[in-house]
Amino acid sequence: MRPCVAFGVVLPAGVIVNFAWNLAEQQSKQIGFSGVAYYTRRAIAEGIPPIYGEPWYGGVLASPIPTGEWVSAMAFVLQAWLGKVYAHPAIIPYKLDSSQPSDAEGRFCRRVIDYLWEHPHQSMDYPQVYADSEDVKDWIKVCRKQYQLLGDEERGLLQKYHDSGDIPFDVLIPPSHDDGVKAQVIRESRSRSSTEWNTTSVSHEELVQLLRQSMNSGDSVFPFAEEVLQQGIEYYRKLNLRHVKRIPSDWKEIKKAVVNSEIATFDATPLLSKELLNITAAEIARGEGEAATRIPTWGQWSVPSTLGRFAQSIQDRENGQKTDHGGSQFSNTKRFPNFFSRFPDVMKELDIEEDALRLVSFMWMGPNMGGANHAADGKCVIHYDEEPNVYIQLSGEQDMLLLPQEYVDSTFGGDRHPFCPSGQKLEEDPFLKLVPWHLVHLKPGDGITFPGRTYHGIFSPRFDRISVNFFFVPQWRKMEYSSSDWYSREAAFSMERLALRQLWARTLSGLYDETGKGPIFMGHKLEYL
Repeated sequence: MRPCVAFGVVLPAGVIVNFAWNLAEQQSKQIGFSGVAYYTRRAIAEGIPPIYGEPWYGGVLASPIPTGEWVSAMAFVLQAWLGKVYAHPAIIPYKLDSSQPSDAEGRFCRRVIDYLWEHPHQSMDYPQVYADSEDVKDWIKVCRKQYQLLGDEERGLLQKYHDSGDIPFDVLIPPSHDDGVKAQVIRESRSRSSTEWNTTSVSHEELVQLLRQSMNSGDSVFPFAEEVLQQGIEYYRKLNLRHVKRIPSDWKEIKKAVVNSEIATFDATPLLSKELLNITAAEIARGEGEAATRIPTWGQWSVPSTLGRFAQSIQDRENGQKTDHGGSQFSNTKRFPNFFSRFPDVMKELDIEEDALRLVSFMWMGPNMGGANHAADGKCVIHYDEEPNVYIQLSGEQDMLLLPQEYVDSTFGGDRHPFCPSGQKLEEDPFLKLVPWHLVHLKPGDGITFPGRTYHGIFSPRFDRISVNFFFVPQWRKMEYSSSDWYSREAAFSMERLALRQLWARTLSGLYDETGKGPIFMGHKLEYL
């Protein structure tokens, strides 16, 4: 095979071709994700009821969207090239763009929507933008206003990009976090890691009871099996499982835990209206009235549905009827105005209104990755979020596996969403058995708070699971409570990128408030509104 010279390195032509093919395949999948998600979001917003037709990645397509991976992808590519829909320049770098303004400030604001907090080599999910040219024009209008509202420090950091009308890729996109970088991060951080814990160990009896609760929790994807229970016990005994701090049912105590960057559980029952506990999807749908048929919910891999369709599928299942709707669904609580109005004003109760720019809250419904035993096979995924989190279980039960933020670098090199460590991985890397893990079983009325950049995985085999969480997007240089917080680390890495994120967050917030549009998604399924 004839060699090929690339970047001064002699490589076989087959390697080059294979790399190019894989890159093209990844891009086509990404474009397909964007295309299907864009079309379905618009269809639901325009009141077209979802139908179950040809699956795309096992999902639901909304009529009259083109079905099939390549059809939807190519239709989207054509529209992106023509500038009719948004596509990130990392995917489609050259295209006509009717939304491109002629003035420097407008071009600068157009670039702000290209901001990513994960490198494309790791993921194109953080964030994703599902928008057409009119949405982008609205984004630019709001961005112009929000730029003027920035503080002197933020504007000073962004001034040269604002005046030039461009933002370089190395400011828009963080460095690649490849395996070599992660290995270096692990080596350096382990030399500084502490092995002193301030909580007690979980006993064998407590672990068995917790896992039995997880497996005997009602309408479940997986029936109870003694063999599976024993596998779970064997796996979790290898981990350094520690009890989680318990705090009183008081908003001041919850705020204290947030400020101290603590993982802590609490009883949320006294803090909520009684009718919110053990609520069903059908009750939520009835509360939203006819709008439930248009309120979008999202599943894994951008699989869309509506609140009404999801609620009906749960009722069908309870009545023993066959349903083709399975898996978990997610939605921003702002899409549930009647339901969301029944919650307390969380930012006010926590007294963080001056520190937080925006409350972002999500609904989590249906089964997710089975029970806690699912982690034992090493196939589950844990992840961290950038913002502090207050999480409350409303209905059903679930388990949560957590690793404190100060061990994110020393365990998985700062990877945002690594796999749970398998039994084999634990034997190969004993350090993973030394760090403090937490396994928590949540029932209706249970709450937990944990800081940004805390690894966590959610496990629930139950179809009646309904949880709600509250993220707090910080104001400029606020809520940087520890050196391990994501925003603290971003500030240490690049103040320009931190200022860019502030403008980006202000713009997406203003866009929803002014127009009701929400083109920004995280992980395919979570709308930032």
